[in-house]
Amino acid sequence: MSNLPAIQAFTKDLAAQSKSLASMLPEGLDVKKFCRNVVTGISTHKQRDQLLSADRESLFNSCQKAASDGLMLDGKEATLVTFKNEVVYMPMTQGLIKLARNSNEIKTLLPKLCIKRIALAIKRAWTINQYLTLTGLASAEKLLGPMQ
Repeated sequence: MSNLPAIQAFTKDLAAQSKSLASMLPEGLDVKKFCRNVVTGISTHKQRDQLLSADRESLFNSCQKAASDGLMLDGKEATLVTFKNEVVYMPMTQGLIKLARNSNEIKTLLPKLCIKRIALAIKRAWTINQYLTLTGLASAEKLLGPMQ
């Protein structure tokens, strides 16, 4: 069954919201590009039917939250999920990293270590530098591999 009429109706409603979205988007992010991304993201989403039939206000509010964070609803930076009849905006890992980098408050971002003993030791130590000092490792490169 084709959802083309529902997608076209959503696209029209989204275009009517473009002025409010434009005011929320960070500099450098075009409102037309963002709207195209939202329509593409919804039309290719696994929950497309639920998203299009869910509460429109929660759908537009979720799109506005993504716009204010400057994240694309592409399933990599952020996605939309339905719970009952409500649409919820959920930033993904790449989106959280983008937010962290764009905040200008974070200097370095390291991946979490997956080895239980090392993770537990770092949890007990205050920083990774303390862990490196405690274990005698000269640099994080020996622990984590080359950093880029």
